[in-house]
Amino acid sequence: AAARRHHLGITLHHIVSDGWSVGLLANELLRTYEAAVQGREPDLPPLPFQFRDYAAWEERWLNGSAATQQVDYWRERLAGSLPVVDLPEDFDRPRFQTFRGGLQRRPLSTPLNGRVRELSRAQGATPFMTLLAAFSFVLHRLSGLEDLPVGTPVAGRNRAGTEQLIGAFINTVVIRSDFRGNPTFAELLQRTRSLALEAYRNADVPFDRVVDALNPRRDPGRTPLFQILVNYQESGASDRLELPDLAVELHAVEVAMSKFDLTLYLGAHQGTTMMALSYNADLFRAARMEEMLSQFEQVLEAVTTRPDRP
Repeated sequence: AAARRHHLGITLHHIVSDGWSVGLLANELLRTYEAAVQGREPDLPPLPFQFRDYAAWEERWLNGSAATQQVDYWRERLAGSLPVVDLPEDFDRPRFQTFRGGLQRRPLSTPLNGRVRELSRAQGATPFMTLLAAFSFVLHRLSGLEDLPVGTPVAGRNRAGTEQLIGAFINTVVIRSDFRGNPTFAELLQRTRSLALEAYRNADVPFDRVVDALNPRRDPGRTPLFQILVNYQESGASDRLELPDLAVELHAVEVAMSKFDLTLYLGAHQGTTMMALSYNADLFRAARMEEMLSQFEQVLEAVTTRPDRP
């Protein structure tokens, strides 16, 4: 028989699924398909509980003292008038926030990716912390801000039994970078590391609860608390998966939408890091975003060579 190509598309609303869940769903689908071809029941491990059980537990937790303590932490950390990160724009900002997006992507070179990891190990930090500190520096140079808030998502699966559950565990935290005193990059990285670890320890309270507690002054043309998000994902999985008489390849579907002014996606995979800069196309031209990725690479080249420079 002639070879045939099939396309399977699955759409999940973010309210019931996150990026981690997509990997779980794909794995279970493939294992179930393999079992069906072989005429047997799929060998899937039993789940300790369901997402509805987690949701009920979270509702109880949110009414307890631990949640109150985390809200108090964010009240203190994000106190005062949070700076608005204004970058050089190509178009006048619309009065109301728009979501028409564009995307620029490129990989980090293998040698530079290796140096980022070497610097991270030497500084006791993760690659994400190093990349976040470097990108925050680019934003600092472009905006002139010494106090610079950036959002980042966290997986939210820090409790036993949640690793294999499909659901929306993801949450968002704000890391407020501090550039005062002209720090060296090594010092900036240590500040970023400390802020990130603090944020992770207080990442259980949902972001909307934090916004409600802070009750910031709203601007219909911007998102509250931060306008730029950095999303880092590290995957050891292959994009090609073999099944009986079937080769499976995963395809990314690009959506022309931007939830924030900028979102930097960093995907670490098999020794490389892919950078994808999603941007609001009603604010920026593609050429400016290409230049920003080039600036980010130049900063990484510099700081991985001389992290002791101011």
